Amino acid sequence: MCMVRRCSCCRSELELLKKQNGLMRELKHLDQRQCRETHKIAVLYVGRGQEDKQSILANSRGSQLFEEFVAGLAWEIDLGNHPGFIGGLQRNQTTGTTAPYYATSSVEVVFHVATRFPVDEDGSQWLLNKVRHLGNDEIQIVWSEHTRDYRREIIKTQFGDVYIVIYPLHNNLFRIQIIKKPEVKTTHRLLLTCVMFVCSFVTGALLWSAV
Repeated sequence: MCMVRRCSCCRSELELLKKQNGLMRELKHLDQRQCRETHKIAVLYVGRGQEDKQSILANSRGSQLFEEFVAGLAWEIDLGNHPGFIGGLQRNQTTGTTAPYYATSSVEVVFHVATRFPVDEDGSQWLLNKVRHLGNDEIQIVWSEHTRDYRREIIKTQFGDVYIVIYPLHNNLFRIQIIKKPEVKTTHRLLLTCVMFVCSFVTGALLWSAV
């Protein structure tokens, strides 16, 4: 293995690289590096009267309006054969079979939808599995149909920099609440992108209900 180096007389020289463990490890994983910016965003559903972590994460599906919201976030990918970024989800169906995925030429986003994760009522491993994935996401979108405001302490995480909470109202309107850590600027690019996702659905829902 060698590298090309330009000398002062403008000629190219070859310099042999030392075969070290660190170099070999980097070369081995070189083709696995992502060429686009990648993000993982959690999506939670809170039903009426649900105020604790276990009942919220035990939801295997949400209301019809929530499912329409998730469907509008991105397109569905099959985790078993998707060749691109899957946001740490597993291909063996232990974290679900599909996930919403959004991509441009410069970014890939996978949404960790809590209701898509399998729930095993006979044990607690499913709960730990959900918390492990959702808790590592820097932004959480919470769809809440509870009458009380969502509390970020319900699912404690050291990451969760931003919570975007959507409250559907009875008059076909939505209340949007943004809870963020003080150090997160409102001009944060990923935050603005998530707000765009949410607003596009809310606007579309309002237009649809007006027809």
